[in-house]
Amino acid sequence: MNQYTRTTDTVQFGLVRSTGDVVAYYSDERLKDIEGKIESALDKVMELDGIYYTANELAESFGYDKKDRQIGVIAQQVKKHFPEIIRQAPFDADGDKGASLTGEDYITVQYEKLVAILIEAIKELNEKVNKLNK
Repeated sequence: MNQYTRTTDTVQFGLVRSTGDVVAYYSDERLKDIEGKIESALDKVMELDGIYYTANELAESFGYDKKDRQIGVIAQQVKKHFPEIIRQAPFDADGDKGASLTGEDYITVQYEKLVAILIEAIKELNEKVNKLNK
């Protein structure tokens, strides 16, 4: 273990606010062994539904009591093509053990990682538009 190794997960229930930037993970090319670009991103994105929703009774039982209309995606749809950006829902995570507290294995999407997928989908769509314009 070096001075930069972190071994603790933090789970925060409720709203997290910051007046500054929130910085997580890494993007620097020097830290990556690139395996390739995301292929057929547009086809995969086309299988995802952007939805409006409100918390149902089951969500409320886990502390999600916000009744405001939300916008999101369905984790099971995302998992089909992009399992790398699926994580255990924070209310269902047993810390470092990685076990499900409920036994139901509730999941969530790392939304920030959808950006890379959408970038590649837009590029594929732009290629199709350019071909049609020629």
